[in-house]
Amino acid sequence: MMESTLAKRVDRRPKRGMGTVVAVGLALVVGSILLESGSAFRDREQDKAERQVLASELTTALSEAYQGRQVEVGPSVSGEAGELGRLMKVHMNALVADQQASQAEFVAAGGDRLLDASTFAGEAGLSGARARLAKARAITEKYRVLPAVRLAELRAAVQASPRLSPTTKREALAGVDKGQARALAKVERIWGLEAKILDEVEGGLDVLQGARGRWVVRDGQLLFARDDDLKAYDAHVQKIRRLAAEEEALVAGAQAETMAGVERLRNPNGG
Repeated sequence: MMESTLAKRVDRRPKRGMGTVVAVGLALVVGSILLESGSAFRDREQDKAERQVLASELTTALSEAYQGRQVEVGPSVSGEAGELGRLMKVHMNALVADQQASQAEFVAAGGDRLLDASTFAGEAGLSGARARLAKARAITEKYRVLPAVRLAELRAAVQASPRLSPTTKREALAGVDKGQARALAKVERIWGLEAKILDEVEGGLDVLQGARGRWVVRDGQLLFARDDDLKAYDAHVQKIRRLAAEEEALVAGAQAETMAGVERLRNPNGG
């Protein structure tokens, strides 16, 4: 019997979807607001020291949000820049709350054990794995629509804020719109990748279904009697790993864009 070593590494791959969506959505939208909202960050009341404080505050908040933690909303600086910072952090917390809820539902549904070989040997066997997969698909579709909802809420909050001037509102809304166009396109790419990952999980289960009687689970590991079955199964596992790596590349690019916005805040005049 031949052991599927690749499967052993991927079985416990954490769910990436919402965490990645939070990172991309925050990066592109927050970065765009910072780049577009020139008036708030050039206000004479906002001296260099305050800009530095706000830049550091937003950098820390983004880092916390990327890791799935709620951030402190209260502004540490005054004026319109402080209000924009507060609104962006409220947006971060809404996305993080969605992430936490989706992760909790995903784990409760067994979505973090979709290719866990130890579950294949139980009474439910592959039927249990397919039931978990169906729940994972439903959760993915449920949370797929929320990034657009949260962006609409951010836009409404900017528009309704009594602490922002018409000029700053116009610039901030332009930033939201610019960031939204790019963020939602990339977020949809990520959800597409998540759907493909679930398709590959289903493909792996199909291989196991077709090879029933030619594999066993021993000490929590999947062992195949035939090399062709092993290769067919591991082909799906390899594809899952490539799709996950593609998600990580999207996050890295989005975070780089955010840093451009934070640097603009630190030095809005480029001098």
